[in-house]
Amino acid sequence: MAQIHGLTVDSQEAAASRWKQVQTSLTSLQKIASPPTKEGEARTVPSDRSRKENAQHPLFLRCLGKRNTCIQFNPNPSLVHPRQDPPTTSNMSKAQVLQQLKAVKVIALIRADSSNSLLECARALAAGGLNAIELTMTTPGALEMTAKVARELPDVLLGLGTVLDAATARAGIDAGAKFIVTPAVRPAVIAACNERDVPILCGALTPTEALTASEHGADVIKIFPAEFFGPAYIKSLKAPFPKLEFLPTGGVTPETVGDFLRAGAFATAAGSALVSPAALKAGDWAAITARAKQFVEAAAKA
Repeated sequence: MAQIHGLTVDSQEAAASRWKQVQTSLTSLQKIASPPTKEGEARTVPSDRSRKENAQHPLFLRCLGKRNTCIQFNPNPSLVHPRQDPPTTSNMSKAQVLQQLKAVKVIALIRADSSNSLLECARALAAGGLNAIELTMTTPGALEMTAKVARELPDVLLGLGTVLDAATARAGIDAGAKFIVTPAVRPAVIAACNERDVPILCGALTPTEALTASEHGADVIKIFPAEFFGPAYIKSLKAPFPKLEFLPTGGVTPETVGDFLRAGAFATAAGSALVSPAALKAGDWAAITARAKQFVEAAAKA
């Protein structure tokens, strides 16, 4: 059921039926109609546009009886219900952020020297098909950079990484981070993120650490450093812990990303193998875009 300018329409069929009832009078839209002389007589209702624009506008306003009871008729009944815009990163729920991270498959881990280089790097990665970024706290001015990117690039799914304490996690969330990442098991950080209903990707390495992080409420277990064990380690962890989600970080390249995903990884995180320090320093955005495309193509085959 939809409420359209004061008139309740039960269905698209009902809207179409109401439209047919006034089709014979549509020609009146091409001229100025005189006010009704008696209750119930239909007339056109001028909008704030000029009369000429009103006559040519595709949505036709008709007044049925009382002046305050109007319906907006559209020749296409499928447009009766308002369009639902997809969620942006600014209004994503926790579940939606996690779903998006899983769909992207590769999180770009960046250590930038300035907010400007971070913005350009984010644009270059997005051009290559990657819009999930983790900015580490080891970057000077990371919180300020997080706030700037969140403001200027709202479509980028931005996370704050290398977070070691609850205060930093809260500050990152306030700055606009949509997820928080730790390098090790940090129960206080996990608790702070859960309080704010923000995804927490908690670092761990051993099976004991992975289970401990999960028991404290971590959404995803970041396996770090993953390069020493490879995709086989993820597969081994999934055997006793099939419900845990793992994010291998370290050693993720276009050659290995597919293996990690096929082994059961929730997603992956790539640092210098994706965004090389040399390319970032030189501002070689074309190279970063090309590298991002390589990761996207490799991940798509998994």
